[in-house]
Amino acid sequence: MPHQLSQSDLIDWASEQTPTFRVRTSVDALPGGYSAAMAPLLVNWKRSNYKDHTGDDEYYLVRNVNCNGNPVEGITNLCTMKVPACGVDSAEFVRVPLGPASVQIGGHGMIRIIFKSGAEPQLLTPSGEPVDGEATVKDLVISCEAWRPPGTQFDMQEALDANTFGLTYRCYTGPQRFLEDALHKRDWTSYPLALPSGQRGLDDLLYVAMVMGDSLARHTIARLFEIAERKDAGESAAGETPEDYPNPKKDEWHKLRAALDENRAPEDPITDIMGGKISYQLLERSCITMALEIVAITAQRLTASLPEDERIHVRVTPEHIPSWIKDLAHAGRAGIFVRLPHALWWLINNSNVLPSRAWHNLDDAGLLLRDANGPVTHEYSLHGETPYGKLSNNLLV
Repeated sequence: MPHQLSQSDLIDWASEQTPTFRVRTSVDALPGGYSAAMAPLLVNWKRSNYKDHTGDDEYYLVRNVNCNGNPVEGITNLCTMKVPACGVDSAEFVRVPLGPASVQIGGHGMIRIIFKSGAEPQLLTPSGEPVDGEATVKDLVISCEAWRPPGTQFDMQEALDANTFGLTYRCYTGPQRFLEDALHKRDWTSYPLALPSGQRGLDDLLYVAMVMGDSLARHTIARLFEIAERKDAGESAAGETPEDYPNPKKDEWHKLRAALDENRAPEDPITDIMGGKISYQLLERSCITMALEIVAITAQRLTASLPEDERIHVRVTPEHIPSWIKDLAHAGRAGIFVRLPHALWWLINNSNVLPSRAWHNLDDAGLLLRDANGPVTHEYSLHGETPYGKLSNNLLV
């Protein structure tokens, strides 16, 4: 059974400037039922120092970075990191299969941001000081995922219904995410990005990722507040909050809302670009499409002042998704069988929605690094070459 974190714990967490939060991955839940371990990144904008991405002293204070947890024990550590705003060295679109290597339809997409030597993100203590020792990381991974209750597995058919899962932008240190994928025997295929405007493009990609994740998080939190306050007022919230969850007092919600509202993001792309939609949908708002969206928005910002024919546009989703495809979420075996020929035909004509082919959207827009053989790729696996060297060199037993 999920265990809802207490309001006092959440208020303490929201009130701290650089908190570290240790949660039990399989049971701890936020009000509303979402997994606490899947909490999205939040940026402490008030305490960050960011301007126009030109100064070495600029940085973001990023909360809820998944770092140094133990997936075998079922422990997730959500930490705060000081992330240089102008220290990006390179970036990659990462594709991860979700099934056996021979199964290419299912998959996950992420953005990996690699930092320059001397400008790495730094782990902070709850008092805001750097953690003693070598407390820096080489890279961060931004992963958009279906936010669901703890212990609930992702289901592709259910994910066709936009009312099934929430949407969360999780931020991992690269080694933490690679370890978790490796334990599932999921290798990485990375496609280095070739963004316009050189260093400015890379730093703007980081900014867009921070704003997208933070904006989505605050929209979702606001919705949870609304649901909880309706429940506290005795209004129906059937299907949104488990009945056995304790009701918080109204003043507790006001304290928590106030602690989070004072650090709002400078932009709101979730409203401006996504129309305020904050739920997961397998074809429109999935891990793949949201990773592509980060790159697409960055490219649009960087080329907005150019003539129309020189601006970069990335096709993130198909122009039209038939309603019967979404109906598959609730179709029984007979219903799926009836729709299957139409679904296969639609996928053949919209194959770039498949995780194994989504990188073509970036390549078509000229946003992937290429050599004489085509797009550059890096293959990483636990027992081959990892992004951090060979396991045999890093593991002594």
